[in-house]
Amino acid sequence: MTTSMEDLAKKFDGFDAALTKVLDKLSGLEAWKSTADVAMDKLLTSSEHTASRLHRLESAPTPPPELPPQRPATAPPQPQSRWVNPFDLNTAPHQEVRPPAPTWERPSGHRVANHNRDAGGGILGSHPPHPVTGTSNNPHPQNHGVDFESRDSFSRPSPVPKLEFPRFDGENPRLWKDRCEMYFEVYNVSESLKTRFAALNFSGPAAAWLQTLELRGCVTSWESLCAAVCERFDKDQYQTHMRHLDNLRQTGSVSDYYAAFEQLSHQILLYNSSYDDVFFVTRFLNGL
Repeated sequence: MTTSMEDLAKKFDGFDAALTKVLDKLSGLEAWKSTADVAMDKLLTSSEHTASRLHRLESAPTPPPELPPQRPATAPPQPQSRWVNPFDLNTAPHQEVRPPAPTWERPSGHRVANHNRDAGGGILGSHPPHPVTGTSNNPHPQNHGVDFESRDSFSRPSPVPKLEFPRFDGENPRLWKDRCEMYFEVYNVSESLKTRFAALNFSGPAAAWLQTLELRGCVTSWESLCAAVCERFDKDQYQTHMRHLDNLRQTGSVSDYYAAFEQLSHQILLYNSSYDDVFFVTRFLNGL
């Protein structure tokens, strides 16, 4: 009996020791839980503070982007040279503003010319300056302290020679057309002015015919004008030149006969270039 009580007491002591260990562990767990709760509270507080800052940053207006320093839109104007080449017909010379001369300095019997240059431009731009009545005809500008000899080293464009526009009286329309197109190319005539230039240089029956054609509204471009001219004046030219060549005979000197024969030969070659020298030599000998 005594032994059983001792064994039971030992077991009870062992159980009490085990229970004490469990209670110690539970106490440690309670302490850890308190520490974890405090850490979690701090973490939640920090998260709320971070979320508040993010909200303020998102609701704040976005600052405008910084623009790069702007440069001036246009460069400052460069001073222009006073001297203008009077022979450059494609460059409009600038008119120099000068005060009117006093009454005692004006030429006797002439009024003061306020504009020495044409305001509008021609085919090649503005015209060269026209001399004012009572002034010198020297085309070079006056010397204002500039050394003109140094300018001779620069290349100057050659002046375009003045050519008269080809006139048309109904003869040789193909030759007239080719010469007109060469004139347009040399003087750079615009498409809108080609028919005007041609109409001003029609003469005789051709001018009356062109006036009727314009009243009907058939002239709309240079191509349409050339087509109408060839249809009216060119359809029988080949046969006419051939008849003149067949009927050509020497009636004066050989030089006169040769000049008339050569002119007809070139006119025929415009319509048929297949004729060779043998054909023309034979015709020439037949007319002697």
